[in-house]
Amino acid sequence: MTTEIAVNEPTQTEFQRRAQDISRGAHQLAVVDEQSLNCVVRFRANCRAYLAELDATFDESIKAAHEAHKKAIAAKNALAGPVKEADTYCGQMIANFRAAEERRVEREKREAEGIARKKAEADREKELKRIEKTQGKAAAKEAAKAPLIVAPVIVKEAAQADGVSYRDKFIARVVDASALIAAVAADKAAPHFVTPDISALTKFAQATKGSVAVPGVEFVVEKVVVQKSV
Repeated sequence: MTTEIAVNEPTQTEFQRRAQDISRGAHQLAVVDEQSLNCVVRFRANCRAYLAELDATFDESIKAAHEAHKKAIAAKNALAGPVKEADTYCGQMIANFRAAEERRVEREKREAEGIARKKAEADREKELKRIEKTQGKAAAKEAAKAPLIVAPVIVKEAAQADGVSYRDKFIARVVDASALIAAVAADKAAPHFVTPDISALTKFAQATKGSVAVPGVEFVVEKVVVQKSV
């Protein structure tokens, strides 16, 4: 599906010519006295008139294009949604099974190592008794100083599906915002871990007209030109 802006080429060409003329004209102006100031004000009114005409010409086509885009996205999402949910569900089953398999391997390994250690201890105790009987207590005492040798264990590895690999994904959750802010203030955490909300600060500055101080924040007054339509 293709959506085109329904504004004919001659109209667009005319707008382009006028835009270039206005741009060149603006850079030829200078405000040096009251007369030139009023001249710039009138020129700016012409700029606003051009932009209003541009809106009237293009906005309807743009709105139609946006609506078509939204409908196409909605249709695609409706068709993709159930399959994405199924894909996520299957992925979660695979991840859960893998986690269970890793726990099983770890559990079986611990159990097998425990059994192997007990066997090694029993075998050594038996060997020390043999040495004591045949070579004496001193020899047995010396032999007991040797490190215990435990046979390596082998357990069934975690099941693995063809074409599937696993990686660890680490995510962060803020559980104590005050502690994080304190850590940043003490140079124990990177400053960008606490990003100021400039939009909220700007709204606060506008609402209070900068009369309420915020530590670490400077409120700056910028002159904004407000011009009535001529």
